[in-house]
Amino acid sequence: MSDKPLDLSFSRVQTYQRCPWMYHLVHGLGWRSGPSAGMALGQSIHRTLGRLLSAENSDRSLGRLFEIFDEEWVNEGFESPEATISAYESARTMLQRFYENESGRFNDVVATEKEFDIPFGDGLRFRGTLDRLDRRADGGYEIVEYKTRAEGWTPERTSADLQMTFYALGMSTVLQGAPVRLRYHFLSNGESRVVERSPEQLADAQRVLRDVGQRIGAQDFQPDYRHCGRCEFARRCAHYRPSKDAGDIQ
Repeated sequence: MSDKPLDLSFSRVQTYQRCPWMYHLVHGLGWRSGPSAGMALGQSIHRTLGRLLSAENSDRSLGRLFEIFDEEWVNEGFESPEATISAYESARTMLQRFYENESGRFNDVVATEKEFDIPFGDGLRFRGTLDRLDRRADGGYEIVEYKTRAEGWTPERTSADLQMTFYALGMSTVLQGAPVRLRYHFLSNGESRVVERSPEQLADAQRVLRDVGQRIGAQDFQPDYRHCGRCEFARRCAHYRPSKDAGDIQ
């Protein structure tokens, strides 16, 4: 590796695991994909909740929530005006449900959009941004992750989700070993699910970070053709390899 620390994040690790060549295109050559409706909806909601529960905001009423939402609404990536209206109304419904379910917890919020940046040895740094950090009654902490959709998030998936494992690893370092619990809040149905991570899972996450960091440092960007059919860069990419079995983009 070079003398300059290599910055890693969950999204960078995820991109590299999906396709090392895609990582090179995005983080080496600066390629960007166009906006999507899903990204716009997620950004609108996350930014709204971040501002509502931030220490700088003293008005945490439902009316103020909707005012912030209108200010933060990202009107990009939708296929039609009808799709935009549908997404906007769906987001308002999610936010109202969130308010009804979570307003009793607002005093527990320590920070929103909480950033951390920790050295990881071997010339690596790991960065992350939590949706929310709460203080529990027992003195421990709870990382809250907002998910706009509950579909597909089985108990097995939340118990093994690498993103939250990374966050638990990072915050256990920042908080110097204070107990850290993880909570998923699914905005589409209002469900909350609390999980924890074992020492073995945290150790595995460290190994993943070291492995990915070492491979990036060695400039190992061999393409993974299994995802070509679902890649947003598809035929812009010199390594694009169409495959009917991979859900090729027509």
